[in-house]
Amino acid sequence: MSFTDQDYRVLKTRYEAVVHGHVFAFFKELTPSQQEIFYSQLASIQVEQVSRIAQDILTMGHDNKVTQDPAKTWRDLGLQLIGQNRVAAILMTGGQGTRLCSSPPKGCYYISLPSHKCLFQLHADRILRLQTLSKQKKIRATNNYFGLDKSNFLYFQQGAIPCFTLKGILMFEQKDKMAITPDGNGGLYDALYKQGIITSLKQRVTKPVFVEHCVFRQTDCSINVVPKSHPEEPVGVGVVEFSEISEFSAHQSTDTTSSSSSSIGDEVSSLVFGSSNIVSHLFSTGFLESASIFADQLEYHTFSALHVNRSSEFSLVKNGPGATRQDMFKLHAKHVEQAGRVVAPQVKIELSPLVSYFGEGLAIFEGKIMAKSGIIHALVDISTFCL
Repeated sequence: MSFTDQDYRVLKTRYEAVVHGHVFAFFKELTPSQQEIFYSQLASIQVEQVSRIAQDILTMGHDNKVTQDPAKTWRDLGLQLIGQNRVAAILMTGGQGTRLCSSPPKGCYYISLPSHKCLFQLHADRILRLQTLSKQKKIRATNNYFGLDKSNFLYFQQGAIPCFTLKGILMFEQKDKMAITPDGNGGLYDALYKQGIITSLKQRVTKPVFVEHCVFRQTDCSINVVPKSHPEEPVGVGVVEFSEISEFSAHQSTDTTSSSSSSIGDEVSSLVFGSSNIVSHLFSTGFLESASIFADQLEYHTFSALHVNRSSEFSLVKNGPGATRQDMFKLHAKHVEQAGRVVAPQVKIELSPLVSYFGEGLAIFEGKIMAKSGIIHALVDISTFCL
């Protein structure tokens, strides 16, 4: 980007006004082409906005209190809302799985299930099953979109944000380049607004119980939480990153009888920071449509948390795909056994989400013994697994 001396002075003044004039320290040492590239990067940064965000983060406290509701099952009402096209789903799995030594997007990661399905495919199958359960119009299967209709499959890209030191100072990557990082979950709202995604999302689907929980509570935003497997498990708690929780705080206990959040499960942590945020969020469209207003603020909104059973809702893939695979086998065996069938020891069953979303529709299993490992693609496959 070419620029004039006046452009340079105006931009430098903007940065100096928010105490980041140091980014021009090496500007005069750069070649003309380097100056143009660096100027372009600096001009693209909303420095006033990101500075406010940095200062708010550095000075804010944390409040993990949530309000209380009696436990209740909202599945049927949630399915009604899904069937009325009043719910949307966003899957954030575009980043690389570096901790899993995987370079493709996380959604393409395989955990070596018998079906050989990647994470994208597993989620797509669950959406297809929900569409069936909510009596929506049956959609055609395509190879390119994991079984979903192309019109129901949207891609969008999030932005980036400059890196700050712990003192709130913008960082260099090199003399002619600022250090930049993806803006993560927090940048989701701005990306949805700027790329016009919200309107399209008004016709998508997601978890039925969670949906009605949020409607019942009339919350702007809500999260699913599960109990930690151990105090130092590397997962966030509420809106607190796991890296922000000290070793002392991680081991603090509380009275579980005074829990102030809703619950549909029987698993409750005794830790103060024991409710893991599994990054399953639900937002009102009003909240998302106001993104342009609060994009540069940490505004307060009505917030709630729903405690769900870890065994049926969450398994941390970064702990290793083997552990997640075993968790899925246990969950699917539980679904089969609750339908009245015995699963023989050492038998590992993968139940396709296209067959059952949360254990429904499996009455045909009653009274038979599952004696063979494998994947059940359809109810007609059952006889091949039974004695």
